[in-house]
Amino acid sequence: MDAEVVVYLLSQKLQNLFHDEAIAMTPKVKDQVQRTTHHLNLFRQLMKKGEKKQALAVEMNSSQWTTRLLRALYSMDDAIDTFLVRKAPLSQRQNGLMIMPQQPFTSLFNQVLFNKQMKEFISKTRDLLKDKQQLDIENVADSNIPGPSQHQRWGRISGGRAREPTSCCFDGGGGRIRQNSLDIKRHFSSCAWVHVTKDFKVRDVLVDMISQLDEKIAKEPLEDEVKWRLPKLLGQGRYLIVVDHVATPEFWEAIKEVFPPSSHGGVVIATTRKADVAVPAGSTLQVRQLNDEESWALFLKKLELTEDRLHNSQLIKFKEQILKSCAGLPLAVVLMGGLLSAKELTDSEWSRVIENVNAIEDILALSYHELPSYLKPCFLYMGLFPKAVEIPIRRLIHLWVAEGFVTSLSDGDMVEEDLAEMYFEELVCRKIIEVVRWRLDGSPKTCRLPSIVHDVFSLKARDIGFFQIHSKSFSANKSHLPVRRLATYSNIPCSKLHISQKSPADFFP
Repeated sequence: MDAEVVVYLLSQKLQNLFHDEAIAMTPKVKDQVQRTTHHLNLFRQLMKKGEKKQALAVEMNSSQWTTRLLRALYSMDDAIDTFLVRKAPLSQRQNGLMIMPQQPFTSLFNQVLFNKQMKEFISKTRDLLKDKQQLDIENVADSNIPGPSQHQRWGRISGGRAREPTSCCFDGGGGRIRQNSLDIKRHFSSCAWVHVTKDFKVRDVLVDMISQLDEKIAKEPLEDEVKWRLPKLLGQGRYLIVVDHVATPEFWEAIKEVFPPSSHGGVVIATTRKADVAVPAGSTLQVRQLNDEESWALFLKKLELTEDRLHNSQLIKFKEQILKSCAGLPLAVVLMGGLLSAKELTDSEWSRVIENVNAIEDILALSYHELPSYLKPCFLYMGLFPKAVEIPIRRLIHLWVAEGFVTSLSDGDMVEEDLAEMYFEELVCRKIIEVVRWRLDGSPKTCRLPSIVHDVFSLKARDIGFFQIHSKSFSANKSHLPVRRLATYSNIPCSKLHISQKSPADFFP
């Protein structure tokens, strides 16, 4: 459900508020916090119930139902933040200024107002609950939340993978280029990989290339000399340039002059979904879909199981259904492998997934749907970063913790950063995000969302007001809901910015 992640975050926020001994609340307010948490848990249970009842699911996914609930949830979230700010200990020096402690009357008014706002929230959303007398709120907690005994830092995704090939998918999941970074660096003295938007600007594309070839030059002012700087850089040795997602024939006419003939050997590779925009003077390689044998080999690799193990588990019978659903698309195969790797090796668990999958869009939807509640906000948050841009993992983990997506365990045996690392590992194991670079010690350094995953779920996050991207070029793309996070991109060439305004259905030809 679209509102599920917001309901979960608000429920966690109230639970943390209730158990925080540093925040003084009257018994009346504490009781109301419990009532509001109970009310949110009813919504969580209702959403689980809607998964099994089609009519209920259709109603909850309607724009009117979702918008009403989200507005109420965000209003309650603001009320909690206001209450916490007013309750914060003020008898301390901040930025060199002595702040006076809060007066008793102010503190009492704050609690009365907060209590009233919680009651109003319940009153506004009560009619959105259906069959609430039949709901069982005992079963809303996520199972298999990682514990301290399970934690071995990067133990699930390292194991010498620092030298494995990195993968880059074409949009739509229809093709895959594999490259071994170490071998390429040995063979080519200069390498660059740029992404081209439909409304590209030649200067931005060239600046992007130059910034990857020589960071020092990229920091200098680049105006009219841009077009001669790039040939000068490329003429110094053997080069490899990958131009990804070319969408218009005009691109090559505008940019072909910058690639000089090289006695050392220069290679330019363009990826496109349209045959008529291929490089006119070069050769065209039509990337075919995987055959059944290749698809099955890739599936087993991502599932991290052998075919003999599937025979022993009586799950080999699902082979034909899996291959049919993936239709030879590498991204679909990878996501299916990640999806089923999180399931027990039982007939009931696998059939529940496979029976609901007919195409890549179903696999995408189910990959998100099957995520535990605590992983969904972490995953959606990654859509805040520009498409195809590498995300530093350490920075991402700190942001998750700062946003309150990661709550330390009640026994206090694990710090939030360690728990966030385990969240990240779980997302990688489910193949819904990919590690791009590894450190020498085998730990992950940067990551990103696959292109089509970013397209679909960043749009989903913006539709529910989870975040919004501020940009002059895309100012019309505003959420009709209160925006919780606003991002602006600076020092990133337009050739790297892909902010989609499509519906999810538009990503599948």
